[in-house]
Amino acid sequence: MARLVANIPVLKSGYPPILIPAERREEYIRMLWEIDMAAGRAAAGSPLMPPDGVLSDFKNFCSEAWNLSKNLVAGGLGAPERSG
Repeated sequence: MARLVANIPVLKSGYPPILIPAERREEYIRMLWEIDMAAGRAAAGSPLMPPDGVLSDFKNFCSEAWNLSKNLVAGGLGAPERSG
């Protein structure tokens, strides 16, 4: 459900959703855990985001997943229509 909610701004902007391939789901969850651990417990006056170095792998992962999503949509748009 969280992935769907996270995709709402993407969809509202007219872009395809960011799809995480099932075979990379464990890697995705591990990266989220690493970001959560690096950020630590939220407290008044502390930053909410972890250091940028922790985010770089996650940004690359999401970029790859989104490129895959765009390619899937582009492939679907270019496919001949099926008669039903």
